[in-house]
Amino acid sequence: MVRRTLSPSGREADTADVLQEIYSRFCANDFRILRPFDPRKGRLSSWLAVIAARAAIDHLRSNGVAPTSLETQPEAVGSTPPGPAGGPLSLPADLLSPQQELILRLAYEDDLEVADIAQVLRTPPQTVRAQRHKALERLRAYLSKRTFF
Repeated sequence: MVRRTLSPSGREADTADVLQEIYSRFCANDFRILRPFDPRKGRLSSWLAVIAARAAIDHLRSNGVAPTSLETQPEAVGSTPPGPAGGPLSLPADLLSPQQELILRLAYEDDLEVADIAQVLRTPPQTVRAQRHKALERLRAYLSKRTFF
């Protein structure tokens, strides 16, 4: 999550520094930052992803870099590198927008809920649902036309 937040601003090299800052925050004051977590309200992984994204945004702001909005990113996404059987598919660069790709990654790779993704992206949950739906429709249409033999 930290790398994904820093990458659009060209600050991916700061990932280790931000992770160290997050670790320091966790250890400070007898792990005080961990106490508000309530497993009845959500998963630990989602809660940690939000903390990581916020720490990365704080790092960008403290270094005079405004976090890059997904809306200002170019529409084309680079092709996913081909992988071994069962690995990532090679997709056309213009199939998904950067925001759609990020939402799918957060939902399916990081296993975040819509509300958590909306909080990370600072967008309404309905926008996340709509973008996820459009992305899945595009993927279905592309894959239904593609021959695998």
